[in-house]
Amino acid sequence: MAEAKFSQPISTTEVEHAVQNATAAIQAGNVDAANDIARAATDAGAEHPFLLKVQALWHHDHGRYQDALRGFHHARTLTPQDTSILNGIAACLSAMGQHAAALKMADASLDVDPDAFFTHYLRGWILEAAGDYRGARQAYERTIAAEPRHVQALAGLASASVRLDDFAAARTYAQKALALAPTQHTAILALAMAELGQDAPAAAESQMRGLLDANTALPPRVQAIANGVLGDALDAQDRIDDAFAAYARENEILRSMHAHLESVTGRGPDELNLLASALEALPEWDRPIATDNPTGPKTHIFLLGFPRSGTTLLEQVLACHPDLVDLEELDLFGDTAQTWLENQQAVSRLREATGADLSEAREHYWRAIGERNLDVAGKILLDKQPFNTAKLPLIARLFPDAKIIFAHRDPRDVVLSAYRRHFETAAITYGLLTLDGAANLYDAMMRVGAASRKKLPLAFHEHKYEAMIEDFDVQIKAVCAFCGIEQNDAMHDFAKNAAKRDIASISAPQVRRGLYSEAVGQWRRYAKQMQPVMPVLEPWVKAFQYPKD
Repeated sequence: MAEAKFSQPISTTEVEHAVQNATAAIQAGNVDAANDIARAATDAGAEHPFLLKVQALWHHDHGRYQDALRGFHHARTLTPQDTSILNGIAACLSAMGQHAAALKMADASLDVDPDAFFTHYLRGWILEAAGDYRGARQAYERTIAAEPRHVQALAGLASASVRLDDFAAARTYAQKALALAPTQHTAILALAMAELGQDAPAAAESQMRGLLDANTALPPRVQAIANGVLGDALDAQDRIDDAFAAYARENEILRSMHAHLESVTGRGPDELNLLASALEALPEWDRPIATDNPTGPKTHIFLLGFPRSGTTLLEQVLACHPDLVDLEELDLFGDTAQTWLENQQAVSRLREATGADLSEAREHYWRAIGERNLDVAGKILLDKQPFNTAKLPLIARLFPDAKIIFAHRDPRDVVLSAYRRHFETAAITYGLLTLDGAANLYDAMMRVGAASRKKLPLAFHEHKYEAMIEDFDVQIKAVCAFCGIEQNDAMHDFAKNAAKRDIASISAPQVRRGLYSEAVGQWRRYAKQMQPVMPVLEPWVKAFQYPKD
């Protein structure tokens, strides 16, 4: 298509022609051409909501969510009640991880048109991304009730059902979607994961190879997921070399998709090692006077360590106690940690900071609790976020009476699992996409943990995953005593309780299985692949008293 040209300023007639031509391009499936027309028209001064939506859609499809959001917001100023614009904003917010804000926008769209089946589908997509799989399933069911042949909603039902371990339902919904659209990749992925959940790894392998071989134009994210599921299918068949190659392909695709994160500063190994060095160089910290919070918890507990160290398993056990409120991996510190921990000078200032200096940061934390409508007054508050190990100095100053449960698991199993499992890619998890990166991040995080244990005036309890697998009652009794609660019978049925909850962590499927020993020593099967990172991990293997071989 020839490049669109318009007069300066553009005339009303030309705007109408631009809308018609862009519409024709969209209907023909040529979003690039539609975007070229829309951009040329708006550059010439056109202020038309459809042309702005076309450009925003193009930005969204190319992962440029901030640009897309600006375009949708601009279009909304012209037509505030346009549900397609409200839905576009919601989709962008969810893609950026702002799921709560996305849901509010989708609900605003439903206020305009309560029966819009696409908006109910979008709500399901957002809820699934947020880890609310039951809510997602309900939204997808609303979509199907209005539009029984909605392929994406059927596929969404299959995907959400897999996350809830309802493999029979996942298979049924996936097959319905595939009957309507045989190449629908979400349904194919869900079907393969259902096969894995029902101990049919060869069938799952066949599904993934068919998907990857038949669809050379698959979106990169789908390619990554498919290779990860293929790796799991091969691992279940003890084809270790092939499985590791599939995981490597998955992670390489994700690295390419998120290459911009490589330069993002934050809690990577370099920053964590600087933080550890700063802690090691400073004298022991004095214990400040705790700040009274009449609406706060009776006991404030942070469950820390490193992802894949058994933190979710322990969290779900403790969540069976009626007096405990569980936060489930929320980051409530925001940019506060970066301000106080960015360099050695900042850490020194934090050590000397008074209550007044830290009041804003403390209030930010409690305000975030309040915004989630969590009633923590007089309760035991469990804040489980393994990456908050990097924020231990800040925790010590903000909440000096807090208790720290530090979870350990064999470092070799932790790093292998973090590399193999499918985290959402963000600045902090980007390093897990290579085995070297995962090992170095683990090493740096453990340095911060060790220095914090030595220098910070906090109560610590060391909890070992393997010891809990070996003797559940003894280990949970010790944890409960540290938390100041009584062990109850419901804790033995944590897997049944977990099956009723939406667990945001990627460890949810393992937790719902209950206690099992197969995860102990998994690294031995991958000993050849793990060999390059063993020198980084061996000091921690020794420090945490795991056998060398």
